[in-house]
Order: sequence, then structure tokens, then C-alpha cells
Amino acid sequence: MYRPKIHRFSAPMILLLSVFLVGAIFQGQGMAEVPAWVTTPPKEKDAITVVGVATAINLEEARQAAVLDAARQVVEYIATALEVRGERVRTEVEHRLIEEMKFSSERVPLRGGMLKEWFFRETGGKYQSFVLVRYPRKEIEEVKSSLQADQAELVTRARMNIQKGDAAWKRGALMDALRNFSEALQEAGANHSILQSEARNRISSLLQSLEFSIVSGDGQEVKPGGRAQPLVAGVTALSGGKQIPAEGVPVRFSLASSVDKKSASAITDSNGEARINPDQLGLGSSIGVYRVSAEIDYDTISYRFLFTSASNESTEAGNFGTAEKPGVTFSLKVIPAPRSTRVLILVDESNMGNVSTESIVMQSLSQALQQAGFRVVAAHEVGRTNVERLQEALRKELLWPIRPELSSEVQLVISGTASTRRGSNNMGLVISSHADLFIKAIDLENGEVVAQKNLTSVAGFGERPDLAGIRALEKAGDMVAGDIANQLSLWEEVKGHEGQ
Repeated sequence: MYRPKIHRFSAPMILLLSVFLVGAIFQGQGMAEVPAWVTTPPKEKDAITVVGVATAINLEEARQAAVLDAARQVVEYIATALEVRGERVRTEVEHRLIEEMKFSSERVPLRGGMLKEWFFRETGGKYQSFVLVRYPRKEIEEVKSSLQADQAELVTRARMNIQKGDAAWKRGALMDALRNFSEALQEAGANHSILQSEARNRISSLLQSLEFSIVSGDGQEVKPGGRAQPLVAGVTALSGGKQIPAEGVPVRFSLASSVDKKSASAITDSNGEARINPDQLGLGSSIGVYRVSAEIDYDTISYRFLFTSASNESTEAGNFGTAEKPGVTFSLKVIPAPRSTRVLILVDESNMGNVSTESIVMQSLSQALQQAGFRVVAAHEVGRTNVERLQEALRKELLWPIRPELSSEVQLVISGTASTRRGSNNMGLVISSHADLFIKAIDLENGEVVAQKNLTSVAGFGERPDLAGIRALEKAGDMVAGDIANQLSLWEEVKGHEGQ
């Protein structure tokens, strides 16, 4: 009897053959022809079919991204067919597809409820994944019915909130009314433009109906050591043909001349009054004349009412703040404590090489010193001859001997130089000039420098070098003046304590 010859392979040979066969299988998957459904999804009467495509370095990531791409297409189809936003539908579809995908992580076609086919191939060191998704039209109708019911409910709630807002407005509860109108605006959504416009108009009308008045605190003068009285603004709203106190309205008090935009907010009480202490704006010890504006605090209103839904951009406060903002302005004067020191200002100033007949820096210094309580002496008060001799002495740094009549008129002299130089043309759009200031205050009794401030390269901009120079001198002058005034105030206080 014939017996077939049995070939025996060594263990290394078996391992080599196994690797070859496995590699051939996976290479066949990577090089296989693309299935027909990838380029031409099957058409079905009772369902829609879409193909999701994605590429990634990792195979599992590519497959998951392809599933999410298919989910996006399904949702876009449903949202377009129903003319609604599809955020919630998309979340549900994605969740369902991902759950189906979890049942298999093998490299074989998937056959689930919606996820029908899966194919991948390797290209350029990456995986390109394709998934075929089938979504029944019956479920589309169910989604449509659900969404329409939700929309009807939102419309009903929006109309009820508008009615509630009208009622709150009539009784003067303006913030309750604003909250109701804002909720109605969000519930109306982009698909109900008429209802949305109605809610928006209610909000705009409410804000524009507010009227401001000054109750107390305007025109007051605060003397040295005194305390400023509160600034009180009254707010009313038009309701039922008459103005009624507006309770709960956020009001912002802002210092008009504040470089750092100091402000403080308050809420109107049952009488429609909002009040702040001027100390909240830093005016307790600041000398000068100030203007404080009071107006609607749109930032607080936006935060509390108009931004309750981060996904609804139609509720942004900027859409309601385009009209002229109602408000009032308070004036407040903080009187400085009179100081005994008398100051003469002698600063040589030039702009682009031309001597300035009216010094910008000297004006800034004079204003700052007077506001601080110092007595600024004019040049004509000490006489032209004395001024010329003093200028000569300053140039030679020899302040002695000083004529007795001069020392009795002036205790301090502020001297120095202020000049400008050309900066750049900034590509021809605007010209810049730079200001350099070297200012010092000298005690005429002993020749000591008691205050000093130097600034270089302070930029100003303008259409011509001289105009840019003026702006540079104005900017630098304000910076120097405040610093010198503060230094001299401290010097006088120390000197007064030493004399006691």
C-alpha cells in the first residue's frame, strides 16, 4: 500500500511560515481593492446611508474618527430636513454609533444596528478608515416629532416669559422683567425670528426707558481733613405712562479723568437710588476738581442676565448697548491744604530746536503744584532783573549771594530743560518725536536739591515733527509734574516736623 510521504518542518521553519502567512493576510487587507460601498453608498427606500472617512496614525483612532464623521453627516441631513439645530441629535447619534463600535475591535467588517460595514487600508504609514452607516427613516420621523414637540414647548415658554416680563415691568421690578425677557430670547432661538425680535425689543425698550438724575453729592467741596459726602444717583423707569423708581438696577460710577479707569458699582434700592462713597474712587485725599459719571452697568447686566446661555450668541449685551446710554455726571472739588512754600518755575524748553515762548512743561508743573497747595510765584512778581540773575546763577551753579528781596519772595526754584528730537516716520503713516526732561527743585536757603525727576525718550505722535513734539512734551510734562509735586509735598511735611 502506498503511503504518502510526510514532510516534517523544523520549528524555525514553522515560525517563518506563520509570520509569512499573517503578513500576507494583513497586507491583503491593506492592499485590497476599495469596496463598492465606499464610493457608491447603497440607496435604500427605508433608510439613508452615509460613508464616514478618516485617517490617523493609529488604527483605532482612524476608525473612531470615521464613525464621528458619519455621525456628523447623519445629523446634517436631519437638521437640514427639519430646519433645526442638531446639537442634541448629533450627541445621541454619536453615542449610539460609538456604543456599537465597542462590541468589536477586530480587524473584520462590523455589522451592527447602524454601523453596517467597516474597511481600512494603510497608506503612507497611516491608516485610512471607512465606515458605512445606515439610519432608518422611521427614526428620522421619530426625531422630527420629538424636536417639533420640544420647539412647541419652547415657544410656549417664551411667550409666557414675555408676559411675565411685562407684568414685572409694570410693577417696577425691572431686573425680574429683564430676566424674563432674556429667558424668552433664548427659548425663542434662531428658528423663531418674530418671537426672538419681540423679546429683543422688550429688552432694548426697558434699558432705554431708564432715566438718571442726581439726588445728592454734586458740586461739593471737600476741605483739608474733611470727608466727602456720598454720590447718590436716582434711576427711574417709564411704566404705565409714568416714571417709577427702578429697583435692583446696577449703576457704575466712573472717574472721568482717571488714567487707570477707576470705577465702582452700586445697585439701586427700593427708592431707585444708587450711592457710593468717593473714597471708593480714591478721591479721599486726591486734590483737584473731578467729574464722576454714573450710568447703567452693562457688564453686570450682561453677566447676570444676558449671558445665561453660552451657546446663544444672540443674547450678547453689545446688541442692546448701541443706543445712547442714559446717565448723569457729578462734579467734586477736593481743596488742598494751603502750604507756606512759595515756588518759582524756570524751565528752558524747546521743540525741535525752536525755543518755546510758552512752556508746556512749566504749565504742567504750575497746575500740579497749585493743586497740591503750593503758592506758585509768577516771574513778574520777583522782577525781570532778579529772574535773569537767578537764571545766570543756576547756569553757573552759584546761588549765592542772593538778593534779600528774592529770598523773601521765593523759597524754592524749579529749573531744568525740556527738549524734543525727531523719532521715526513709522513707514510714513505717522511721525514720532521724543521728549527729554531734566527737572530739579532747589532750596534757595541752602542750595540743596530737594526734588528731582529726569525722563528721556518719551514718545509723541503727530502729522509733523513739531506737532509730535508738542504731544511728547505734554505727556512728559504730566509725568514729571505729578512726581515733583509729590516729592515737594513730602519735603515740606518733613521740614515742618523738623522745625517743631
